[in-house]
Amino acid sequence: MKIQNKAKLTARWWMYEIPLLVFTFLLSVISTLQLDPAAASAVVESNPAAAQNLVARKPNSARTVQKTRTPKSAGDYFRQAMRRYRNQDKLGAVAYFDRAIQLQPNFVDAYNNRGIIKGSLGNNAGAINDYTKAIALKPKFFEAYANRGFARLDSGDKIGAMADLQAASDIKPNDPQLAIGKGIILAQSGDKQGAIVNYSK
Repeated sequence: MKIQNKAKLTARWWMYEIPLLVFTFLLSVISTLQLDPAAASAVVESNPAAAQNLVARKPNSARTVQKTRTPKSAGDYFRQAMRRYRNQDKLGAVAYFDRAIQLQPNFVDAYNNRGIIKGSLGNNAGAINDYTKAIALKPKFFEAYANRGFARLDSGDKIGAMADLQAASDIKPNDPQLAIGKGIILAQSGDKQGAIVNYSK
């Protein structure tokens, strides 16, 4: 019972943390702060509101003007979706990702990010569908494989979860979260020794 609860917590932790840790397009948001990327990332992760205040202190910035205008392009809607996510408006973020994808159907990162938010809202089926679309567009998309693996684990699909985590491992062999995920699956399947090996990694 404890292992099952741990599995769900770990799976959800991965889905909640991915947007701040590995989103490719988050770097474009960080760049609007006109800070060193490492420092800006720390600000966004620890206090998204503080990061927005930094933007507000530059009233003459072209980026600041763009922030307030009506979105027109897929990229505009993507950035608006990310802002809404940081402001805890998950449903609004999904709506903006919907629009970004409508304008640009091959927008890989929009599918992946929308999947993460759907997963955090408890819609694992919708999340898995979005990750699958992202993988179809970008077959070596590490984050989408990892996210789909943890979403499948959270849904009880151990076989599918292990396949996705292995696919992600083939792309990035030394990622510790993947080893944890595999360990959880093996422990739930009764392979305690295999679980220990993965946890040790």
